[in-house]
Amino acid sequence: MKKIYLILFLFISLPVLSKPESNNTPKNDIIKYSKVITVHGMVCAFCANSLEKKFKKEQAVDQIEVDLTTKKVSILFKKEQSIKDAKLKEIVTSAGFKVLEIQSPS
Repeated sequence: MKKIYLILFLFISLPVLSKPESNNTPKNDIIKYSKVITVHGMVCAFCANSLEKKFKKEQAVDQIEVDLTTKKVSILFKKEQSIKDAKLKEIVTSAGFKVLEIQSPS
C-alpha cells in the first residue's frame, strides 16, 4: 500500500518538479513575470499542481511557475492581456488557499 502512495505522489508531483515546457526565462527571474502571488497554505506538490492547473485554464495566462519552497506563483500573461488582482485572488481562494501578497514586478 505504501508503494502505491509513493507512486501516486511521484506521479502528481512530476509536473511541479519538472521544468516548464516553454521556459524562455530564467527560473528565478521573477522580474520578467507580470504578477507574482505569495500563497499561504500551499504545503505539498499536490497543492502546487492544483494551483497550476487552475491558472492554466485562464486564457490570458501564457506561462505559470509555482515555487513550493518560496510559496510563490509567478504568472506571465499573453501579449497585451492580464488578469485583475481580484480575479487572481478569487482563483487562489477557490483552490482553498489564501493570498498573502500580489506583486507586479517592474
